[in-house]
Amino acid sequence: MTHNITKCRSCGADIIFITTENGRKMPCDAAAVDCQDNIKGKDVIVTDAGKVLKASIVRPTQSGLVPLVDGKGYTPHWATCPFANEHRRHSK
Repeated sequence: MTHNITKCRSCGADIIFITTENGRKMPCDAAAVDCQDNIKGKDVIVTDAGKVLKASIVRPTQSGLVPLVDGKGYTPHWATCPFANEHRRHSK
């Protein structure tokens, strides 16, 4: 699936918007990442289909071991934007 790339208004990074299964648009980093499905994973991944998953992002290793990759997804931009707190909704 192709996505329209735009810029984050705060940090200028390339982002895309993915419609989640709940019908909400979530800003995500434009670069797809390899991931492993992992309910105890520390990362949140959004798939092209809009499914939001707990997962582990697979990064290349120096050891030469080939990591298991279950698929590709996108990191929500709030996890990487240095100005994410400025866009959070604060409860009263």
